[in-house]
Amino acid sequence: MKYSWLLALTSSQLAACGTVLWDGRFNDLSSATDLNKWSWANQVGPYQYYIHGSSQVTDYVNLSSDYKNPADTGSKQGVKITLDSTAYWNGQTMRRTELIPQTAAPVNSGKVWYHFSMKRGDTNAPATTHRLVERL
Repeated sequence: MKYSWLLALTSSQLAACGTVLWDGRFNDLSSATDLNKWSWANQVGPYQYYIHGSSQVTDYVNLSSDYKNPADTGSKQGVKITLDSTAYWNGQTMRRTELIPQTAAPVNSGKVWYHFSMKRGDTNAPATTHRLVERL
């Protein structure tokens, strides 16, 4: 009896969540260099990675289990995004490193919820003279 009630509750909660359009996890990437496989001519993988500076991908994006949210039991790893003095894209004056979902799902229409975690530590903390912009 307890298990059927729990199953019904879990099923109703899952139904209320709707369809997952894009997961946003990094479980499908073995390393950040996998992001180099994506191009406009070869749109593969879960992320588009074309907005970044002129250095190697690992200067801007690194994946590790050390970066994941410890409460997220579904993720194998998290991401560390770096903005440095080379992280300018196409001569712009704003530092940028972007990972954009590579999906045909309608992530920009209807009711879509995004959930992400950010951690700020004292080591390599963002400069107070710069601002962090999230664009969803």
